[in-house]
Amino acid sequence: MYYICKFRMAWSIFDDSGHSDQTLESDDIDRVKKYFGALLEDTKILTGLQIIALPPNKRPKALHAQEFLISKLFSKWVIFDGNTQTDRWLDAIEIAWIKKLIPDLINATGYNLDLLATPVQANKLLQLSLEEKASEPGKTINKPT
Repeated sequence: MYYICKFRMAWSIFDDSGHSDQTLESDDIDRVKKYFGALLEDTKILTGLQIIALPPNKRPKALHAQEFLISKLFSKWVIFDGNTQTDRWLDAIEIAWIKKLIPDLINATGYNLDLLATPVQANKLLQLSLEEKASEPGKTINKPT
């Protein structure tokens, strides 16, 4: 599980242990807003989302308005927006960005994968933000080559 969190003007990505892994760069922030903007309240000081890998054969039959599903079947990737009930194929650049952003959730040998993105409750975001302030600064995501 990963959390992507904005606290004031700083954006971070946290792993499933809740510790900060990386500070997001501006192009990564723009992509998060592009793909998952409906899950974020950018005007607020504190906002964020979580991304989890669903177990095999546990893909939801229907998505709620505040959910996104990223699915991979063989080499094809698609993102489904629960709010608009529409989907679209992801291109190679988008796939590479997702793999770079959340590598621990991507099984390179598997032929299928489902990732669910949902908003995070404010109290969980506050907890993550406070833990981050107490720890040392995170590293920056490397640019793709």
